[in-house]
Amino acid sequence: MSEYSRELERAFYPSYEEALLDMVCKAEELTGKRASPDRFRHMVHHAYASTWQAVWSDALLVMCVEACQARQSVRRPRPASRRELDRIARKRGL
Repeated sequence: MSEYSRELERAFYPSYEEALLDMVCKAEELTGKRASPDRFRHMVHHAYASTWQAVWSDALLVMCVEACQARQSVRRPRPASRRELDRIARKRGL
């Protein structure tokens, strides 16, 4: 995803990263598996773009849990954007 696309997401969906962080944390807790932030970002973006709603927590959580369960055991390095998600988590006390 290009930096331009990410800036557009931030402009249209101000709670995008916080919603993503919440879903990633919940899905990781429920499944006991680490999540791929890129995959969740894609799913959350798709859900927001198709509905124009900022909060879809139940549906997003189901998608995130399914993604965690389907994830292969191969560990990929986390993208740099995880740092920003970690910063939000610290700010929210998660």
